[in-house]
Amino acid sequence: MPIIPEKQRLEVIKNLKNVKEAILGRQDKNTLLKVLEIKPDIILLGPNQNFNINNLKKKLKDMNLENVDVERLNKFYDKFKLNSSSLIKKKIIEYNNRHYKKNRIEVNYPTSFGKI
Repeated sequence: MPIIPEKQRLEVIKNLKNVKEAILGRQDKNTLLKVLEIKPDIILLGPNQNFNINNLKKKLKDMNLENVDVERLNKFYDKFKLNSSSLIKKKIIEYNNRHYKKNRIEVNYPTSFGKI
């Protein structure tokens, strides 16, 4: 489940220096129909996107979109340590586990069943 809503992520992408246009995908997740709608010059896949480039190029050719350049980023942008929402979530969990375990106060209450 994404922490940052897709419309907010879209705004971030739209405001990147070299981005001409950014749009959200289709609700039905049919990526190729979206590609057919917008007829892009390039499709840039992220390193973790599960698309086979050769299969994608073949499907584009079948749709008369063989001029679309398909590339894959080799790695994530790694100038900064927290470069994805997954890493940010992991960092928050680690911080909370360290911080709250260290400051946790345990109190034992005697009962007829033993201490709780």
